[in-house]
Amino acid sequence: MDVELLTTDRPAVQEESWVEMLSYKSLDTIYFFESDEEDTFIVFADGSRRRINVRLDQLERLLPTGSFLRCGWGFIVNLNRIKEFWSVDKSMVVMDNGEVIPVPKTYRYPLRERMARRLIA
Repeated sequence: MDVELLTTDRPAVQEESWVEMLSYKSLDTIYFFESDEEDTFIVFADGSRRRINVRLDQLERLLPTGSFLRCGWGFIVNLNRIKEFWSVDKSMVVMDNGEVIPVPKTYRYPLRERMARRLIA
């Protein structure tokens, strides 16, 4: 399987109020939230990225816990959009759109547990 880690080559980013944006977008259209040291982005199913003015720890408290999970210091993923979860040497999730998100050791077990519960339900 060919996988590519996220790179700095990003499509154009638009900025708007995240509250406005989420009021007219379905949460299922969100693949993940990504944060670097300065900015937070929403990555949508259509490939678009939107810069938002909110930290991941704030989003984590607001998003439905059944659908979203913190997956490292820089990501919150939509569990409904995970295609594969690899947990061999280095853990990672592959999203429906092919993007690969690294999963640090401290987040591996909670993600594995959540994915297993979703398969059983």
